Amino acid sequence: MSEPNPYQASETPSTGVPAGSTPGQPPADAPLVPRLAAAMIDGMLQFAFVLPGMLFIGWSNIGKGDVATIAMHQLFFLACCLPYFLINGYLVGLTGQTLGKKLLGLQIRKLDGTLPSAFEWFYKRSLPVLALSYLPVVGGWIALADALLIFGAKQRCGHDWIAGTRVVKL
Repeated sequence: MSEPNPYQASETPSTGVPAGSTPGQPPADAPLVPRLAAAMIDGMLQFAFVLPGMLFIGWSNIGKGDVATIAMHQLFFLACCLPYFLINGYLVGLTGQTLGKKLLGLQIRKLDGTLPSAFEWFYKRSLPVLALSYLPVVGGWIALADALLIFGAKQRCGHDWIAGTRVVKL
């Protein structure tokens, strides 16, 4: 009688199907509260990257309307966000999850069920709304509308509609 090989692959390979769904069926959308919590975690992590830079550069002249100072702050802000986007881009390309989504067991999927690439996550999902949110006067309203679209029938934010993605529960 032979002994079982502990290094042999299991008889039932993983299907890669998220919990709560069956093969051939699309995975269930993630509930709103965990999605909001994941977005808040991601926002706090992004803030943690930006805060040291903002403390270093200071806010003293930004209220005076000096265009050069405001532009410098914006460029510095984007430079401070770069490590955050690189880390999350790497994770999304690997697992379909940002840091916040990974902590809460959520995953970004394209509408066909596949994982988005880091390129798709950044250029289709993150960058359009981020860029539009910087528009004077209407930028804040665009960012708010992006978030409020989650209360629609399909429960997808504006950036999900732009990128053709949805968030599922693992």
